[in-house]
Amino acid sequence: MKRIVIFILAFFLFLTVSPSVSQATAGGHSGGRSVHSSSRSGGGLRSYSGSRGGTLGTYTPHYYGGTRSPLGSLVSGLFFVGVAGFSILRKKIRVHQSNVAARQDFLAAIPGNNQKKQHLLQEVEMAFLTIQNAWNQSSLEAAKKFYTEKLYQTHLAILNEQREKGFANRTEKTQLQELSNYRLINPNSFSVQIYFTCLDYEEELATGRILAGSTSQKQAFLQTWYFDYDDSDQCWKADYIQPISLS
Repeated sequence: MKRIVIFILAFFLFLTVSPSVSQATAGGHSGGRSVHSSSRSGGGLRSYSGSRGGTLGTYTPHYYGGTRSPLGSLVSGLFFVGVAGFSILRKKIRVHQSNVAARQDFLAAIPGNNQKKQHLLQEVEMAFLTIQNAWNQSSLEAAKKFYTEKLYQTHLAILNEQREKGFANRTEKTQLQELSNYRLINPNSFSVQIYFTCLDYEEELATGRILAGSTSQKQAFLQTWYFDYDDSDQCWKADYIQPISLS
């Protein structure tokens, strides 16, 4: 937020101390200027663009009502900065409070004391990240203990099919952003929504050529993961993964 305030203040200072427009732009006019952002696709991230421009007239030293002093412009600028800064701060506080409330509701839905809740979340995060990494390597052996046999065989069949077709699906630099919507199905089964980002692309095995996706632009994903408790291994295992559209 400090950067935003400094930028706005510097902008108003520039307006008050800069040379007259007639000196800055010959003839008293200048062309428009467009600003375009890089776009992001996938996972509901949206691209945006905007433009800004106009014609500046020749500076006139006097006009009805007199000239406006640099001090007056500075005071107005500081007032605007204060109002804008307060609005941004208030919005951030509301977002933070909303996130805290959502987190509290999420934890309240998980049975057990705080230690058991944290232990369960650690199990979910470990299973998720280990499975994602194993999928990226096209080798599930290291993650087998986090799978039920049903889901393990399903993923194994998909990877084998990809290998036969000569490509692999890579999911690199995975970052788990949020766990939400815990739902107890029965004492030995629950579901939880996982929001995460990663590089998602298809690579040709023979040449390393990228067939689809991007190796530099992350995408966002939301999935519901279902976990079953394994009595023999005394741990929770991923049993089913349901994607949720963010578009």
